[in-house]
Amino acid sequence: MIYYEKADVKKYKRKTKSEVKEFNQINLGYESQFEKGDEVAILKLSDFNSLLDLSNKNNDLSLKLENLENELKELRNENKKYSNQVIELSKSNNSLNKELSHEKDLRTNIVLKYEGIVSDIQGKWFFKLFGRLPDSYNELRESNLIEIESKKD
Repeated sequence: MIYYEKADVKKYKRKTKSEVKEFNQINLGYESQFEKGDEVAILKLSDFNSLLDLSNKNNDLSLKLENLENELKELRNENKKYSNQVIELSKSNNSLNKELSHEKDLRTNIVLKYEGIVSDIQGKWFFKLFGRLPDSYNELRESNLIEIESKKD
């Protein structure tokens, strides 16, 4: 906090050895907190008010800067949080893509086995020659990957 006092400048004349000279005087009054020997600065009231305005604006800007720095810190924390979520989702996506690829491979194998069985049964060569269904047909039935009707010619 700045301590200041308001005073008026008064002129007085003093006689010196050779002439009378004019001097300016400032009277601070009886309740002044300035002590003898204190260095003081004298400003016009308008200049002092301008300095006070600048000081207040500086304080306001400092407060705004502090608020903006806190907001920036919060935004950086949120950014880190969202970045971590993106990384987790990316890992999850990669894992799901691997599972999907594995499922596609399994289904492709099932379809290929099923097509082989269908072609064997349609030709009835295997059944006519050996009197039983092919092993691939039994594998599909045991793994419950597809349901095949037991009575199909």
